[in-house]
Amino acid sequence: MPVPPYEISYASELVAFCRELVRAPSLPGEERAVADLVAAEMSLLGYDQVLRDALGDVVGIVRGAGQGPTVLYAAHMDTVPVVAPARWRYQPYAADQGEGRLWGRGVVDAKGSLAAAILALGTLPRRHLAGQAIVCATVGGERLPGAALTHVLQHFAADRVVICEPTGLAAGLGQKGRAGLTLAADGAPAPASRPDLGVNAIYLAIEGIARLRAMPLPQDDLLGSGTFEVLGMVSEPHPGRHAETDVRVVPDRCLVTLERRLVRGETREGVLAGEQRALAGLRGVELSVQRGELRTYTGQALAADDYYPAWVGALDDPAVQQVRRALAAAGLPDGIYLAPYASDGVASAVGRQLPTILYGPGEIEKAHGIDESLRVDELQAAFSGYQILARAFGQACGNL
Repeated sequence: MPVPPYEISYASELVAFCRELVRAPSLPGEERAVADLVAAEMSLLGYDQVLRDALGDVVGIVRGAGQGPTVLYAAHMDTVPVVAPARWRYQPYAADQGEGRLWGRGVVDAKGSLAAAILALGTLPRRHLAGQAIVCATVGGERLPGAALTHVLQHFAADRVVICEPTGLAAGLGQKGRAGLTLAADGAPAPASRPDLGVNAIYLAIEGIARLRAMPLPQDDLLGSGTFEVLGMVSEPHPGRHAETDVRVVPDRCLVTLERRLVRGETREGVLAGEQRALAGLRGVELSVQRGELRTYTGQALAADDYYPAWVGALDDPAVQQVRRALAAAGLPDGIYLAPYASDGVASAVGRQLPTILYGPGEIEKAHGIDESLRVDELQAAFSGYQILARAFGQACGNL
């Protein structure tokens, strides 16, 4: 994968910095160590300003040599928890390098993107940057997509936004949305020996799930099909007995965690109305949107409903076309990517109606599971890609 010659001087620094980030565990609300590394690296690279806001987001500003757009590059610092650590080939937080890859939790989602963007914008010669670049490392992206970026955009005006997430180095022009739902089934308690005297809430929940699964899913000519999935079920009392007496009972309450992946045109009201119609006549069953909450490492509280609309940007955006031409000229991928996941892009593309693209190394299929890993050459190519994006946006505005 060819890269421009100015990348070569920073190849080892990029790998070393990415490994530092991976070695610092950073579950949602526990990103302080990563934030400290990010702020120190930005200062070392000579960013014009390095700030930390009340939520703990780190914001670095690089001012270019001429007039041009303000482009904000955003990557979240947090990761999902480690799954089955004993089954990993390499230790999840060791950031080992082997087989041409970096290994560890968060290297794909999204510490590789974060490292590449910070070094790329910090080392880009100012004469190649029109306007300014704002690089922000946000908190809580895994728990509350877009919540921290919304806060950043309230304080820093931007003309367009690049969400630094894994896209296989293609230009991401949209994403599916997400709705986290809870199905609550309320039955009536009874002794397990006389189930006929009660109403088993689990059976109510199973009937509700069956009706929801039978609903046709919406189709999108760009984003594909919407999805519906059951993620968990808990009954009360659990496990079917009273703790104090050990008496077996018919469960009188059951909570089911559901997830819908959304396509364009689906609204919160429409999703709820359609699924509630499917549940009509099923007494004791209610559906609601989940609410996510997070206390950041600075002690600030964040909360948001678990509903994130789908979005697709303008496929004929001249700046995006300029970016794709510039990537192709450098020998980098120039295709279009539409993400199956929810990202911070909902804050910029939907919340602020700002032109937004997703861009970063790695594939989302490598994230969140066992043996998360990222090719070293793709990480280094991402460095070049972010510099190409910064130059291309200025060229699209006629300034370079």
